[in-house]
Amino acid sequence: MNTDEIYNMTPKTFKDHVLHYLVTSGMWADQAEAVFDLYEVDMPEMNGIWNDNVAGYSPQMIAVTLLGLNRIAYKYVKENCPNAWYKPMFEK
Repeated sequence: MNTDEIYNMTPKTFKDHVLHYLVTSGMWADQAEAVFDLYEVDMPEMNGIWNDNVAGYSPQMIAVTLLGLNRIAYKYVKENCPNAWYKPMFEK
């Protein structure tokens, strides 16, 4: 998917939510995909769940998933594009 497709989508899966969050926070699609790949490795307990429809889960599950993402996204930005205008978006 390209940046516009991700930005304008209605997230249905956990992966969609992660990509949408990253792109709406300022990243390009390729950066968001790279961060997702890192996060997927960092969160092995989510294997088999990333493509699940989030409608079957509580909103808290989505929120917790996104909270953990900030750490990975911030590290990625710091190492790969330290002057990115959106870096503060992930300093949470």
